[in-house]
Amino acid sequence: MNDAANRHRFGTRDLMASGVVSAPLRLLRTYRGQELEARVLAEGTVQFRGEVYPSLSAAAVAAIQSTRPDSEGTAINGWEFWRYIDGAGNAVKVSDLRRRAAEVSPEGASPRP
Repeated sequence: MNDAANRHRFGTRDLMASGVVSAPLRLLRTYRGQELEARVLAEGTVQFRGEVYPSLSAAAVAAIQSTRPDSEGTAINGWEFWRYIDGAGNAVKVSDLRRRAAEVSPEGASPRP
């Protein structure tokens, strides 16, 4: 399997298991002038405003809908939407963190059902 396919299969559960980051991982995003914050929990779920979502994308949709209630049916790539703060204090896309974690993970990704 190629690297892009492996990264695509690498989920938040894999990210947290990689050891590259620890839980809870704080996520940030400024969207439509609002500061949004979520957390990736140890089991790979994502908490946003007290609700727990199964993926970064589901939490990103909830975040967008919190700023635009008329955005029902919105689809978004949560790996590209959310940012984390790296060791240098920079806001970096979580997709960059996924790439780094996949490189250190022995399998690259866990099998999906």
